[in-house]
Amino acid sequence: MKGYKKIFFLGTIILLLAGTIKIVSGFWLSGVNGANTDTENVINVGTAEQVETEINLTHSAPNQTLIPIGASNAYANLPNGYTESIILIYNVNWDAKLDVFDQLEWKGKLIVNATNIRFEGAANNQTNNDLINVLVDIPQSGTIILNSMAVVTITVTLNMPSSLAQAQAIQGGVILFGLVFEIIAD
Repeated sequence: MKGYKKIFFLGTIILLLAGTIKIVSGFWLSGVNGANTDTENVINVGTAEQVETEINLTHSAPNQTLIPIGASNAYANLPNGYTESIILIYNVNWDAKLDVFDQLEWKGKLIVNATNIRFEGAANNQTNNDLINVLVDIPQSGTIILNSMAVVTITVTLNMPSSLAQAQAIQGGVILFGLVFEIIAD
């Protein structure tokens, strides 16, 4: 009877360890494969500081394929996952990091600039890159209050290529661009 208890105990331990390893490896794989696309993008910016981030549209919108503006008119029903615009949302927090400022309602100006807008690889040339549009929308004319958040919406669209050769050159291309966040106190 004593031998059966040891075997049962060891079997239970092995099953628990196997379950734990499977959960941990499943979490890792979902992060590597980008399965969790509902992440909240929070950018913390201090006064008179710049925070820059590089956006890879393939990673930021993994289940969407950007097509040129007006291309959807060619389809009676646009295939699933194809879109004429990709929208990215960032919550920008004005973080002063000084307790004395916590009591004040200072206002500042939030400035967000899209930089270095381009295709990756062989499609990266000025003619192709000029097809990419990155629109930055900051509500309330960019006004932000100290120790609060402002929502910034980035809309990415693509102009219609001028030729079949250009369309083929950018097809399946990866769009990259930088975003620079800055807050200037009033």
